[in-house]
Amino acid sequence: MKAIEVELFPKVNDRSTHSVQSLERLLKWTTTNTALQVKTSSYRQFLNENPNATPKEKSDKKLYYFPAITFSGTFSGTGTAKDIIKMSGLIVLDFDHIDNFKNVYEQLKNDNLTHLLFVSPSGDGLKLVVKHNLKDALKWQTLYYELEDSYLKRFELQTDKSGKDINRMCFLPYMDTLYQNDKSVTWEFKGDFENKKVRVYRVDEPSSELNEPSNLVKECLYIAQYLFENHINITDTYSDWISYGFSLCELGEEGRAIYHIISSVSLKYDEDTINKEYDYMMTNYDEDKSGIENYISNGKKAIADYCLYKKYGFLADKNNII
Repeated sequence: MKAIEVELFPKVNDRSTHSVQSLERLLKWTTTNTALQVKTSSYRQFLNENPNATPKEKSDKKLYYFPAITFSGTFSGTGTAKDIIKMSGLIVLDFDHIDNFKNVYEQLKNDNLTHLLFVSPSGDGLKLVVKHNLKDALKWQTLYYELEDSYLKRFELQTDKSGKDINRMCFLPYMDTLYQNDKSVTWEFKGDFENKKVRVYRVDEPSSELNEPSNLVKECLYIAQYLFENHINITDTYSDWISYGFSLCELGEEGRAIYHIISSVSLKYDEDTINKEYDYMMTNYDEDKSGIENYISNGKKAIADYCLYKKYGFLADKNNII
């Protein structure tokens, strides 16, 4: 059997320095290296002693202590999605802050899809690696949504959304509880989400209500257009999706097309669902609880993060680094 190869990033904040490595070699290193064991203990001690540490403080510590790999395959350049050279046949799913940790660990350990299972650097989450037969890197997000749906239905577990990125980097802690099953079942790619009825809304196809939009509506449209054209998804979590829908209700029916635009970035987008949800939101909208500023400020923040990431190739708290 040919060895599985992945990409190793010794220093995550130096994305130009990385190398192709045998997965088996890296797994052996993470289960035997005493220096990594000390670093993992130090990081968890930091978390215990600093329960109110900010996400950036936690991320900076992980950058200092841990190397990272991309389980999805090997990459050139700086390891962006477009730089993928060869897919490995693996995908990593991240389950954070798990309740009933031991029970969940045993459930996943006994599942026939589990190829690798280990505790996250923080000590309160799990990293699950599954084999798959997808050959087309452009369909990666569809693969992720299939697996997300499966684990939500079978175990009521919600995966970290950043797993939808093929260049997702995973920090390597010391793995004293690594579970490996070389005979695990391979996930057969179905393309279920790929076949959903989807209509992509564009800003250059406004509804009749948007013939002469106000300056506020124009601002919201420009934000939506940039998000759509650059595939920036601000509606990936259910709570965000609902939040921005209610926020756009301040624009009345003029907010509906904008809601379609920002939602259509997701592979889970469905035109009928959006219309039904927006109808409900319009009926139950409370201007004292929701406002357009929520959408505007977070939309602009997502754009700023994207621009910085595109220019420098790295943000310390970027959610595709775990």
